[in-house]
Amino acid sequence: MEMNEFIPYKSKPQLTKKRVWILRITLLTSIVLFLYSILAVLWSVFVAIIAGTFFLTAVTRGQQIYDYAYELIPYMNCIKASAIAGCGCLVLFFILKRKFKK
Repeated sequence: MEMNEFIPYKSKPQLTKKRVWILRITLLTSIVLFLYSILAVLWSVFVAIIAGTFFLTAVTRGQQIYDYAYELIPYMNCIKASAIAGCGCLVLFFILKRKFKK
């Protein structure tokens, strides 16, 4: 190999419209899931306040308090699922952003 042999310059890939839309979709998905998890947290706090109010006003109605507290379980699962999915989408967004900029 000679010293003056031409080595082509490898250019960096540019952000195409398709890549920009992929980044936008992942970012919007993570934002929506984050807002959904906030909504689920607020709803579970609301249900907990209602259950606490029933607990304070009527201690004898133990089964009713248990029923209200039992309603919190699906919302807690929603919070966990949406938070995990939102974090996954944010990680995917930053991975794609870093990959596309290289």
